[in-house]
Amino acid sequence: MNTWLNPLFIICTSTGLIFIVVAIITAKYPPKKINHIYGYRTKNSMKSKDRWDFAQEYSTDLMQKYGIVMVLLGFLGYFTSYSNMISTLISLGIIVFLTIIIFYKTEKAITERFVDKDV
Repeated sequence: MNTWLNPLFIICTSTGLIFIVVAIITAKYPPKKINHIYGYRTKNSMKSKDRWDFAQEYSTDLMQKYGIVMVLLGFLGYFTSYSNMISTLISLGIIVFLTIIIFYKTEKAITERFVDKDV
């Protein structure tokens, strides 16, 4: 199998690059108002303008870092020879895991920073 066609390489690398590009765009053009369309949108982040602004910056930084991690992990596909099914499952597992970590860390940071500040 051509290593460049390995799903681990293709899926993780392309998703990581998308994360990086979206993070750069969001950092350069952050949502100015709380909205339901654009930005890091959770119940916790939308409680106040301060929380919203903090969540946008914090989640964007994490998204960029984990995008780089995804790209690097994607290059494992170049050096491994798992079946397409296994490579696809590994890729999806990495993406889901890192996305959950972004949400978990951002929500934890919001809660820690704004405890009792805007109740």
